[in-house]
Amino acid sequence: MVETVLLLPVLVVFTLAVVQYALVWHARSIAESAARHGVQEARAYTATDADGFRQTSAYLQAVDPALLRAAHIEVTRTATTVAVRIRAQVLSVPGTPFTYGIDARSSGPLERFVAAGGPP
Repeated sequence: MVETVLLLPVLVVFTLAVVQYALVWHARSIAESAARHGVQEARAYTATDADGFRQTSAYLQAVDPALLRAAHIEVTRTATTVAVRIRAQVLSVPGTPFTYGIDARSSGPLERFVAAGGPP
């Protein structure tokens, strides 16, 4: 009986830690996938940064809108590349003081028209 009283809180904390780790892993996977989708949309020949932002936001809302709290999406573009960055807080297991932020990034080359004989 004494062993159970001492061991039960340890088992509960361990179980909550495993569940929280799974939530963080899943959230990171979702954020990376959303960033890739945003880059695919924003790198198209006639696309804008707003197109990438909309696609990234729509992906996050469609997959799991509650897992990533206060998601901040940034789409940046240079002359040859576009990048999407997502920063958010991961949902924590109820009753725990756990907070974990993720930072997912993806980038890719822009589709662009190059005339024959022009620079590659």
